[in-house]
Amino acid sequence: MNQYLATIVNARRDGKKLFF
Repeated sequence: MNQYLATIVNARRDGKKLFF
């Protein structure tokens, strides 16, 4: 998994970061 996708996945799991 590349860095960008990893960031998105982490943000979605956290539920309050970035825009996902």
